[in-house]
Amino acid sequence: MNLNVLKESFLGNSRSNHKAVFLLLTGITFFIRFPFFFRDYIDRDESTFILLGQSWVDGHLPYTQLWDLKPPLTFAFFSIVIYLFGKSFIAIRLIGAILIASTAFFSFKIASRITTITVALWCGIFCVALLSLFGSLQGVMSEHLCMAFFVPSLYFIIAKKGPYWLLLSGIFMGIAIMIKLNMAYPVLFIGLYLAFEYLNKHKAVTFWEIFTFGLGILLVIVLTFSPYYLSNQFEVWWKSVVLASLEYSEARRFSLLKLAPTFIAVALLLFFCWKRNIIKFTNRTSLLLLVSVCGVLFSFFKGGRINGHYLIQVHPMLIIYFGILIHHLYHQYKIRIPGLLFFLLLLIPIESYLGICQYC
Repeated sequence: MNLNVLKESFLGNSRSNHKAVFLLLTGITFFIRFPFFFRDYIDRDESTFILLGQSWVDGHLPYTQLWDLKPPLTFAFFSIVIYLFGKSFIAIRLIGAILIASTAFFSFKIASRITTITVALWCGIFCVALLSLFGSLQGVMSEHLCMAFFVPSLYFIIAKKGPYWLLLSGIFMGIAIMIKLNMAYPVLFIGLYLAFEYLNKHKAVTFWEIFTFGLGILLVIVLTFSPYYLSNQFEVWWKSVVLASLEYSEARRFSLLKLAPTFIAVALLLFFCWKRNIIKFTNRTSLLLLVSVCGVLFSFFKGGRINGHYLIQVHPMLIIYFGILIHHLYHQYKIRIPGLLFFLLLLIPIESYLGICQYC
């Protein structure tokens, strides 16, 4: 497939017309994930979230009848879907697919600010693949949900101006935290970066923008514990959301040697891009991506372990750096890409093909 032709046919000459890209990414997401819409079981985490969501629909706050370690907005997604569409695996997986396509779309929009439309489109496509293939990623994981809010929020910070956009970004960041508590670290890193920008003489952001960003985060956190406070169960929220997560991190801490491969691979990628001046880290978009990646990796370090699906939290940002690197190497060394490689790329979603065959 010639992405230059695809770019012209879908986008024309306007960088602002991204509707076609969203439809394309949504189509790819549905193609990859559709065969798994009908499975009753994919991953035990997803099954647990469904049970907690159903319990919430039945009138029981999370942690009061059934208990799980995740923050309450993880279960809110499943409870809303169940409330609106009934006990439907298809509805859960369908809306989950739309959220994944949205994450990839905003990854594309961020990438398009620092590279070509073609490279950005490839980044979006591979973002879909990394969030949908291998292991248990065909289900709806808490990482999928949190990145559906974190990546758009990051885009708002990068591309939009004004306190209202920063308020919306803060609300999205707060939702991401209340889905995956470890996202508090990258959000903190971003907040510190914004404060640095404000204190810098260039003042890329205003005090009110930073204030509304923090206000949006606090607003979401307050809203999640207010039902417990009003029903005299605040202690349940505190022990389940905060204390249990801290104790879990300490109890499940592994040797740092198990984390080393991921950290080394990311460090080498970033160092090579910086050393060869492939990515200009003086650019605000590149810097905010770097801050986000470092924040997520720091959360892995604090947690002491990395499961395969945890990497969903870093893939939408890291794939942008990787795409720019491949594009640079391709043009610098005039690499001729064999047609066989495109055939091999078509084999990546082999699990999806096998799933489709089961229903033929």
